[in-house]
Amino acid sequence: ISAYYEQLWRSHLGIKGEKLMRYIPSFLKSDLITEMTSPFIQKTFFVKDCAADIVAHVVHSLDIEIYLPGDCLFREGERCDLLYFAYSGSIDLLTAQNVKFKTVSKCTLGESSFFMFEPHICTAKTVDSCETFQLSMDAFLRILREYQLSAKFKEYLSVNHPTLQASKASIEKTIHNLSSSKMVRFLEADDGVVKVSKGVILPDTKIRAAWDISTFFGLLYLIMSIPMEISFASKSQSILIVSFLLDLMVDAFFLADIYCRLRKFAIVKDGILISYPKDFGRIYRRGEYGLDLVSAFPASFVSYLTSANGQMYGFLRLLQFLRAVRFGKYLEGLVEIVNTKTRFVVTT
Repeated sequence: ISAYYEQLWRSHLGIKGEKLMRYIPSFLKSDLITEMTSPFIQKTFFVKDCAADIVAHVVHSLDIEIYLPGDCLFREGERCDLLYFAYSGSIDLLTAQNVKFKTVSKCTLGESSFFMFEPHICTAKTVDSCETFQLSMDAFLRILREYQLSAKFKEYLSVNHPTLQASKASIEKTIHNLSSSKMVRFLEADDGVVKVSKGVILPDTKIRAAWDISTFFGLLYLIMSIPMEISFASKSQSILIVSFLLDLMVDAFFLADIYCRLRKFAIVKDGILISYPKDFGRIYRRGEYGLDLVSAFPASFVSYLTSANGQMYGFLRLLQFLRAVRFGKYLEGLVEIVNTKTRFVVTT
């Protein structure tokens, strides 16, 4: 109890969330909460497609609450009567056997269960002190009644039900994998310590984050430089030594990236850490390997051997431009790194 009130004093000067909101004028309250919760509201099922006045009413109905490390937000099988917007802090998602399968932050919790009126499919416990905005089921149903949206919500739910179901199925698949006898034996072996092959780099390490950031900016360089070389270089113009050396480094980096994804970079698939090179290498070869290999064509080295002019050099690099289809994935990875490794919140 004392720890709770100490945290309450540190974050809200001793005033609980719902009382804290009463001290703020209504017009400022709406603007303040909108600013803090807009990254969540813009992606929330049904609410994101409602009129501005309805969204404002939803925002005005939110309560703010703080949780201490180890607090349980909800348990698997419990009735879902709150929709959580985790504004700060980290939260562990666990199976019924108390096996953690994911740690989340700055996200919406319980969305599929809340809008499908179903029990929670997993357990959520705070890792550290957390602040959340919460929408109660009573408040949501009251808004539907006041704005006569019940029929519209039912129609929206019937059309977009697969979206919620897909989100739910993804979590259920992860829980099923973690609950399998093979996985349980794996987790119980060696006191739950996961064995990682020598030299393998795990997904949440600083080295991996730095590499993924470099990959994004390497792709950004390709997207900007290749069109410029094709458009402005002439047949009589030779390749500039500075651009050539820079391109050579980028080419070498993306070749190294293929090797690392085949032999060094562990991955998480369906909630399971895959850390053996043969396993994650096989998954990579079946998926992104083909396009990555083609787009890693060493245009700078080939141009040097053939003494190609500036314009021909640009055309040779067009194969590398195929990597642009990865831009969305690389951007998503960068946003996740910023959101999890820093105190900033970035939305796309």
